[in-house]
Amino acid sequence: MPFSNLTHDALDRVLTFLSDFNTLSAAILIDKNIYHVFQARPKSILRAVAYNAVGPALPAALRLAKNEESPTEPPAEDQLTGTDVRFNRAEADRIVAGATVISGFEDLFSWRHKDRSSPITKLTPAESLRFHNACYRFWAYCAMFEDTHYDWDLEDDLDNIPEDCIAFFNAFSDRDLFDIDRLVSFLVETVQWIDHVHYPEGGYSNHAGFLAEWPEAILKAYRGYGLHALHHYMQASFRNGFYSEPFQSVMNSRGIIAAGARAEKRSKAILEAVVGDQDRCHRCHTVCGVNLWGASNFHLLKGILNADDLLRSLPGHLRQNKTEMRLILGILEGAAFPVPGFDWPLPTFVAMPPLHNPNAPPYALPAFHAQVAGAALPAPNPPAVPAPAPALVPAPAPAAAPVIPGLAALASMPAVPPDGPGIDYAELFGEILSLPAGADEGTDPTLGAWDADGWFCVGCVRELCRARLWRWWLARKQEEDMRIEEDCWYGWNCRTQVHKASHATRLNHLCKPAKGDPGNL
Repeated sequence: MPFSNLTHDALDRVLTFLSDFNTLSAAILIDKNIYHVFQARPKSILRAVAYNAVGPALPAALRLAKNEESPTEPPAEDQLTGTDVRFNRAEADRIVAGATVISGFEDLFSWRHKDRSSPITKLTPAESLRFHNACYRFWAYCAMFEDTHYDWDLEDDLDNIPEDCIAFFNAFSDRDLFDIDRLVSFLVETVQWIDHVHYPEGGYSNHAGFLAEWPEAILKAYRGYGLHALHHYMQASFRNGFYSEPFQSVMNSRGIIAAGARAEKRSKAILEAVVGDQDRCHRCHTVCGVNLWGASNFHLLKGILNADDLLRSLPGHLRQNKTEMRLILGILEGAAFPVPGFDWPLPTFVAMPPLHNPNAPPYALPAFHAQVAGAALPAPNPPAVPAPAPALVPAPAPAAAPVIPGLAALASMPAVPPDGPGIDYAELFGEILSLPAGADEGTDPTLGAWDADGWFCVGCVRELCRARLWRWWLARKQEEDMRIEEDCWYGWNCRTQVHKASHATRLNHLCKPAKGDPGNL
């Protein structure tokens, strides 16, 4: 049967299966029969398409979208469950875009807390619903109350917290509140991860201060832009206690006072089960569960052990050898970040003042990332603007690129973070684990082997770096056809390499001492 001959009921059924509003708009514009069907049944079709895009968390998503598009307080979730709920195109677009971004957060949350072996969500439908509801509800709270005229930094009396803030949380059950609390804890953890990647020597102190940002801004920061992409913190509109004080007040009123009891309930929120929660470290056999690291999640280790942490594992005085550190950082960090405190002649970068420490030398960022750092967040899908060629990379930049990608561009960004301009951590640790065991690694029969397919705790990963990072770097230099000079008699314990550049350049210090104190790895 030709498509044009389908009954209105059949066409209605087709429209209710569409996954987004752009497809719906296109269908309405290209066929007169579809147009008439939509005009006859707009509310049910719009509701169905919105549900397809968001899922059962639609009432919470609608509340957030309506709050953004309306200056008045949005209706409660239970008022947004019927099929007669109206929403405009701007709200519809926001619903779809928000669902895409929150799904990206779900992938990360699942990877970090549900199943460490998969970068794609393994949450059950019930767990996914709880996660999405928590996201929408927390950001609805931020949108509704971020401009509350109450000095959260100065006030410490829980009796004086604005009643509207308390009423917002009081509308939810204990289970829903602890879902929100775990979501907030996860977001703080994510911001800390970003901070540790981009600021090796320590960055921002108030990580919760970034949470008032819209979710897409935090996801952008996670996917490579760093905390410079977030602007609320600089405006100080999200104060300490903005979330924690109303939440604490509600918990107190419900008799959940002990911090330990709250922490236990939060740890069990959202997830009904965790894959491998009793798994042991392949090396030391300690039960670490999701806090084990292997080939499928080494990408995430960069926010736990950044380049500076890795360099601390080098033996002797190697870390103070500026010549050697400049070379190794060129691999680990793509030469984008100098080691703080080292005054090296570096290529021309765009200098960004480190906001956490105005007296420190500025970090150097590629020009495009500096644009991102200094730009205000635009509306979704901004027009493309020319991007200057980065001084860091010799290859020419694309002719045009957005200053900060809009939601459409964000949806196509990879789930796995780009790992910054330097080496991919999965590649790095794959190469380290593939090295033959050194004679100084010991033969303790109680310890497991450094298996490339194994899972290791952070402590054992640090031990692996102490044993093999220097040998990996020597092998990498040989692979890159870098000149390997004659070994220094004092090896990595040589003190002259620290203060005499000519000596550091003339001899190889990536070797065990042949004279003097051999020291330990």
